[in-house]
Amino acid sequence: MGAREGAFSGVDSLNNGWGFNYPGEKIWNAFMDAGDEVRRTATLMSEEEFIAAGGEVSDPNSFDYEGFIRRKYGSFSTESDPDGVFQLNYGTNWRLLRFGDVLLMAAEAHYRNGSEDASRTALNRVRNRAQLSDVTASGNDLFEAIVTERNLELAFEGSRYLDLIRWGKAAEEITGFQSGKHELYPIPNNEILRAPSLTQNPGY
Repeated sequence: MGAREGAFSGVDSLNNGWGFNYPGEKIWNAFMDAGDEVRRTATLMSEEEFIAAGGEVSDPNSFDYEGFIRRKYGSFSTESDPDGVFQLNYGTNWRLLRFGDVLLMAAEAHYRNGSEDASRTALNRVRNRAQLSDVTASGNDLFEAIVTERNLELAFEGSRYLDLIRWGKAAEEITGFQSGKHELYPIPNNEILRAPSLTQNPGY
């Protein structure tokens, strides 16, 4: 998922790739609005930073490119196969579940259970690691702080879609999402033919 080969000259030991999963301006702004420089620099870089570090953008119109390059889980040459036999096999330690995620799940669960002090404690453990100040909010402002924190802490880790569905925010965040339909996938028609008692999910 490195920057598109031929459109970008690698830098920062990042190898080129197919150009999938570029960051957009929205996630950049989310980090900037939060003053979250520690996680931001580990997650993505702007085109200006890329060029300043010695990179070259030869095709700024590369598909899906909005002026930002992802660093988190990047294809770093320092993490490729050391013997060079399988140079595209990277040793990136992709964690399926991280303690930061567990803390943020706890923060949300405590909030929904009415235990706001416990919610803030779990939330602020994640923020403190990122060198951010404690959240003191309550009520819906506390919930929105948890929403923001999951967006920043877990950016590009595959959690956002299900988070948005759980929070009822998918329709406002995802173009083309239809509430009452896209929360579920369609049941394959072959399965319905095998078990006629099955009812297709709404909207399909």
